[in-house]
Amino acid sequence: MKFKNLIITSTIFGIFLFSNSLHAKENYENKSPANIMVQECFSEYMSNVQNKLHVTWQPPDFLAEAHVKVYFKLNRQGRIVSSGIIESSGNDIYDESAIDALKRAEPFGEFPEQTLREHIAIKYSFDTVLIEEERMKGYYELAKQYFKINPQKALAYIDMAINEVGGEEASGFLYKMRADIKTALGDDAGARADFDIYESFANKAKIKRIHLLKYLTETQNSAYIYHYLAFAYEEIGDYKNALDAINKALLKADFNSEENIRHYKNHLETLVNKTTD
Repeated sequence: MKFKNLIITSTIFGIFLFSNSLHAKENYENKSPANIMVQECFSEYMSNVQNKLHVTWQPPDFLAEAHVKVYFKLNRQGRIVSSGIIESSGNDIYDESAIDALKRAEPFGEFPEQTLREHIAIKYSFDTVLIEEERMKGYYELAKQYFKINPQKALAYIDMAINEVGGEEASGFLYKMRADIKTALGDDAGARADFDIYESFANKAKIKRIHLLKYLTETQNSAYIYHYLAFAYEEIGDYKNALDAINKALLKADFNSEENIRHYKNHLETLVNKTTD
């Protein structure tokens, strides 16, 4: 059973590729029959852990590419006894989505009966990379490759990418790239037109995001979802509802998570300042 490079797709707020990697922190350098048996008996268990995290993770859509790695330690009952972020994405909400997935996924189930281990430590990577249909993705990658060395060739490739999926809201990022290429070529009018299309798609996506997050707040008791909703409202300039959402995030927060509380309070302070400006 492989625990790396599990690839899945989702159509929430566009199309994403989620590449999750999971491996035990335990060092199995000793290849004794006993240790080999430990690896084998945990193989299915680790696969189940990965599947649960895949189902519970709700990554924010506003970062095209991001990565966060977490560490967590489980007891024999599959409960988390400690956890933390090893490699941050650099974005509070994205990092929080990973920790929220851990909390909602437990318990992970009891250890296999044949093992005597009391704990197991796991590292898990949450990654998102923007992706679309294969041909579009190929053209998009070629456009990025030629952007600085041959903008005219990059324009030809981005045109082909847009022809593959043009008109879909999830393709807005292609129009933004074409606007950048046209700017480099001195076509300011064409760049402006493409950027207007990108903004139109982006605004529609923001409204859809709010509707979905409002639904999720009604079905999940999650401070993370309220924090994400506050961010979504802030993006469209609705600071009143953003303040309401961040205050609800504080009310529902796990007060054992001091870092999250600090993020919420900082966000609240930022929103208060914006409403008084």
